[in-house]
Amino acid sequence: MDFFDSEELRRSAPDGQTLMLMPALAWVGFFYSRTFDSKVWEELTPVAGTAETPYNFLASRAGSGQDSWAKVVAAARARPEGLRIGGPSAGGIIELTAQDIFRGAGVPGIYAPFQGSAPAHAALLGGTVDVQILPFGDGIGQVRSGATHGLAVSAPARHPRAPEIPTFQELGIGATLMNTFSVWAPPGLPQDGATRLAEAFQAALRDAEFRTFMEDRQGFTVGFRPGAAVREELLAFDRDWGPRLAASARAT
Repeated sequence: MDFFDSEELRRSAPDGQTLMLMPALAWVGFFYSRTFDSKVWEELTPVAGTAETPYNFLASRAGSGQDSWAKVVAAARARPEGLRIGGPSAGGIIELTAQDIFRGAGVPGIYAPFQGSAPAHAALLGGTVDVQILPFGDGIGQVRSGATHGLAVSAPARHPRAPEIPTFQELGIGATLMNTFSVWAPPGLPQDGATRLAEAFQAALRDAEFRTFMEDRQGFTVGFRPGAAVREELLAFDRDWGPRLAASARAT
């Protein structure tokens, strides 16, 4: 799911034999970070939405005494540097989210980018940062293992697999944002071919074993959405977040 995969898909024949499963919000980030020189989601053919998961999850270190968002903010207000958030990358959606969190909490802060979630998690456990921002599936696994406290999730409502963890919206610290995984085909796929593929994916998503694996073990919510709805969601995200992502890229 990188630049070369997307380029290969774009160049492939629209025969229904070449498909790509993509967390499509990443394409928007790639475009505004100049990884892509075009909006590939406007060229490719959306087939079906398959699953979604909260894009952002906040966690603090177990044993830190900061097992709630209120305690995290109180501790941050007592330090000159404020709140220290570690994340898996520089710029893009994650860093903009961190800036929203600082504003929403009313505290100064530092966003520390790492090269992936693993070194950010190590920094959290070592006390270099106060909070880690990471994908929900990774985050809830660490909470269940006892390594961290779950603080907030960017879902529109409390997640059924973590009902004790409040949403960003409840805490007033950022936007509701879900990461949707969808299937895409090359440009020019005929409508009848797209329809047949969508129907096949819709049937596959009913498989009980697959749903259990994705929902109970990975933290996804499995659900079919038509390709047209997937495209509209992505276009809406680009309208809402694109100007901010472009401004952030210009500032770096």
